[in-house]
Amino acid sequence: MPRSYRCRLSLAFLLCIASSVLAQQPSAPPQPQSNTAQPHSATPPEPVDQEQFISYWTTETGWRSELELRNNLAASDLTVTPALRTLDGTEMPLAPVVIHPQEIKIIDLESAVIDAPRYVGTYGSVILRYHSPSRGNLFPMVMIHNIGHSIAFHIDATGEEQDLQQGSRDGFWGRPNDTATDYLLLTNLGSAPLQVDLSLFDSAGREAKQKIALDAKVTSRLSVRQLVHATGLSGTFGGIKIFAPAHAGSLDSLHLLFDEKASLSALMKMFDYNPSTKLEERDYAHTNVWTLRAPMLALSHPDPALAFPEGTVLRPQLFVRNALAKPVNINVRFNWRNASASGKAPGPAFRLGPYETRRVDVGALQTANMLPKDANWASVVLTTSGLPDEVVAVAASYDETLRYGAQTPFSDQLAFHWVGSLWEYDAQHDSLITAGNGGTKPLQAALTIYYNQGTQKYELEQSLQPEEQMWIDVGKLIREHVPDKNGNVLPAILASGSFEFRDLTNKGIGNLFEGKVVYDKIYGHVTYGCGGCCGYNAPYHWYNPLGVPLAAQAGNGVDAYDTCGSYVDDLSSLYWGTWTTGNQSIATVDYYANHTGVAVGATTSAAHASIQRNFRPTCPINPTAPAGNDNVITLTCSPSSLTRGSNATCSVSNAPTGATFSSWKFTDSNNNTVTSGNTGSSWSGIMVTGGAVSVSVSAGGKSTPLSASVTVTNRNWHTAPASPAPVPNNTFATLPVPPQPTGNDSGLGISLERTGNSGFGSTFISSGGPNNGYGYYATQPTFTPLLYQYELNPDLQNSTSTFSQHQCGNYNASSNPSGFISWPNLSTQTSRHEYNSTVQSHYAFYSNSISGANNPGDYAERQIATPGTSASTFDAATSSGLNTLYSNILANFSVQPFAVNESETGVFLGTINYAPYTLCN
Repeated sequence: MPRSYRCRLSLAFLLCIASSVLAQQPSAPPQPQSNTAQPHSATPPEPVDQEQFISYWTTETGWRSELELRNNLAASDLTVTPALRTLDGTEMPLAPVVIHPQEIKIIDLESAVIDAPRYVGTYGSVILRYHSPSRGNLFPMVMIHNIGHSIAFHIDATGEEQDLQQGSRDGFWGRPNDTATDYLLLTNLGSAPLQVDLSLFDSAGREAKQKIALDAKVTSRLSVRQLVHATGLSGTFGGIKIFAPAHAGSLDSLHLLFDEKASLSALMKMFDYNPSTKLEERDYAHTNVWTLRAPMLALSHPDPALAFPEGTVLRPQLFVRNALAKPVNINVRFNWRNASASGKAPGPAFRLGPYETRRVDVGALQTANMLPKDANWASVVLTTSGLPDEVVAVAASYDETLRYGAQTPFSDQLAFHWVGSLWEYDAQHDSLITAGNGGTKPLQAALTIYYNQGTQKYELEQSLQPEEQMWIDVGKLIREHVPDKNGNVLPAILASGSFEFRDLTNKGIGNLFEGKVVYDKIYGHVTYGCGGCCGYNAPYHWYNPLGVPLAAQAGNGVDAYDTCGSYVDDLSSLYWGTWTTGNQSIATVDYYANHTGVAVGATTSAAHASIQRNFRPTCPINPTAPAGNDNVITLTCSPSSLTRGSNATCSVSNAPTGATFSSWKFTDSNNNTVTSGNTGSSWSGIMVTGGAVSVSVSAGGKSTPLSASVTVTNRNWHTAPASPAPVPNNTFATLPVPPQPTGNDSGLGISLERTGNSGFGSTFISSGGPNNGYGYYATQPTFTPLLYQYELNPDLQNSTSTFSQHQCGNYNASSNPSGFISWPNLSTQTSRHEYNSTVQSHYAFYSNSISGANNPGDYAERQIATPGTSASTFDAATSSGLNTLYSNILANFSVQPFAVNESETGVFLGTINYAPYTLCN
């Protein structure tokens, strides 16, 4: 992966040179369904020790170095401990610096080492140490000023990439005049010695090579002017290649050029070249063509906002170099703008030979009307037939005196999030900031300006068509009190702050490029300051392991942490349609990551997509395939059906290792609940009523609700009816002898039922199980009295009694309708009336009543007290209910069956012959 991009560039000398030369996804899915995942909380990555390096600082006479540190964290302070390394690698730590979120702290290095004479009047590199989740939480740089002159260098940081072995650093050299001084700094960031090949090329690609050894942590400062002279290369510009056959990730380089007399300063951008880099890693717009951009090339007639003297004419130009030993094709195009219009213009197409460097005179294109003469700015787009970094380019515009001008570096980087360096605005300074759409579809860009030590912000948004840019004059926003999208204005006294851009349209892989210049009205000098791109840490599943209920669904997704702000982004939509499980007989997963449990067991799931990672300070595209474990889990209660008063155990099966259990709950059919603080995987106890048992199983950051039902069946407490028992006359009633036509049973019989109980006591469960607090009757009550008795008139039972003898039996419905019933019929039907019938007797009515809904045993068995009910209240309610049943039984018993002189089916059998008797005919 590319390790480092330097974005500061001042190329005024190239104008002098030119003067001397001249004189990831599946097809569109259906409408998204709701994901079954619960809202999830994200835990940021653990802080670890981080390091960044800046290749150059100096306290030599006439120079001042300032260290600028920006905290990119969204919500936390960052403590940074800088250390200065001298050219031999000796290190001196400085005092720790605490930086608030979005704040920039500036440290004057000369003041910081004033008590350390060894570090005064020398130079070296800077190492920055801090403890945070990501290297990108810090955006550092060094500003080096030549005191009393308009010479300044803005030097960005880089990181050591220990995995990068073979690679090179490629750039340009030039001789703008005979008095300019240049420094080529080679820094070994690592702890192992480095052997490098330094090659210099003339513009035609002829090479001169030498070997250089760099001990651990040292900085070597060379003069390219002297090296070119020693090699005998001709011309005034060419190329530089520093090749490391091993430990290339520990090599950094910096090329500075300055001339105090000409007010010239140039920081020559150098590019990393990694031979293993693939186009798809850097093809952010998915065009299948590697593309470089220089976003802020000042054209011949400068923007009035730069405050150059009236009549200043710039000479914009490009230098393009082939960094390899094979030819390459180049195409250039422009997106131009002025105060009132913008447009596109084609540029030249050409072929570069091996290691060749070529100049493109953009000013001449304006003169030839290939670009509008009144255009002030252009974004230069360069495409090649090669792979990333096989071509390098620089762009600049300065006037003939080199005093006035601007610079803009080339970069291929597009991103979804950029953090910017210090912007300035006062009587002598102003800042222009831009962001552009490098993609092929429209996007919504957001700019946030931070100020007041990062505690306040100003926000703007703009829709951008492909290759369109938003341009922000910070001074104009302040002067004209321009409100942001929330109605806020920047304070009139505001002098500096930081900023960031976001691509609000594209997740995972952004399409924004950016640029910023700060111009000095005193010296007419414009300094370009690039931003830092932000990528993602390794993406991860929302829940790992994911608990999936058996025969139900559980959703999942993918998050990743922004490497700058360390806040979480939900990237789930990028991974839709790519989800798979390792074993579909255990679990399946749909397009939107909803997992369905098929069988209890363990499997895995994964999804894949390409996103931007961060290899500070670049953000290439990397394929990712976050994976996690799935556990199909279930809650079962054993037995699932049991008789009241038995024990049941509800257990979670196949819970992930390390899972925790909480929120055990029982809910009955009336929504009465029992909760428990039980943290085990099972819950057991006596069950007296059925319902649902539920539990939450937490693992991998997700809480999975499970439930199981328990059925409670009744015990057999059915109360059998008392058997009919004959008792003598006068036992509980007196029947007249001989019988008289009185009473409901014609004085011939009478029955008695008695149902009651001898008292009972309830039991309340206190063992802590699912039915904890419920009350019931653990033992069957004794129902006493429980009897059925009947008396029959003695004269009816005696067939020879005068009464019985006078039951003539001469009734005939047709011939003698006023006749009398026979004694056998009367005796039989009286017994039937009292007890001897299953349908038409007092006993039948009693038996049916007590055997049905009014059964006291069944009633007592199913009585349940809900939690919170007192025993006395429960027992009183049960007693009242039983008394109602007893009353119902009595009422049913008291209903009159067919009369004693009627049959079981209600057929009249004759009149009863009472005394004084009528003689039988």
